[in-house]
Amino acid sequence: MLDDLYIRLASKSEGWMLYKPKMEEIREYKVSTYDKYINATVKFILKHSGFKIEPRYKALNGYVRFDFYVYEWAGMALPVLTEKICSLITEPLDPGGYLVQIFVSNVEVASVEVAILDNERSHQSNQIDSLQAMLNSAFIGVILLLLSVIVVAEIYRCIKP
Repeated sequence: MLDDLYIRLASKSEGWMLYKPKMEEIREYKVSTYDKYINATVKFILKHSGFKIEPRYKALNGYVRFDFYVYEWAGMALPVLTEKICSLITEPLDPGGYLVQIFVSNVEVASVEVAILDNERSHQSNQIDSLQAMLNSAFIGVILLLLSVIVVAEIYRCIKP
């Protein structure tokens, strides 16, 4: 009896097959930049546990194409909703504008233009942002100190006969 069960399971065709997710299975996609890098992230909610995702990218002449190939296991899998989040980061890119495309199993799901800034300018911009944040924090600190002094003075004036 166990041999019969084993023969039936072994004879079933198993393997990974390219799967084209429905749009409702692609819950979120995001493109971001940092220094000379572009990052693409796609979040999937799939119908069972038998899926894998193989990400790839290609950058050429102002275009960056991210491919997320989704494969479904043709054998047995757990019938539970499965969340898969897949991210991919490029190698350092030259400064300039890029058209970024996201494909899922050869179907385009998003396209966006991004800019990679010259490293010196982006670092200067980050330094200026940090300086502004420090100055804002110091200014808020001085205002809170002054308010505290005013409150203490009022309390002292009310208590003193």
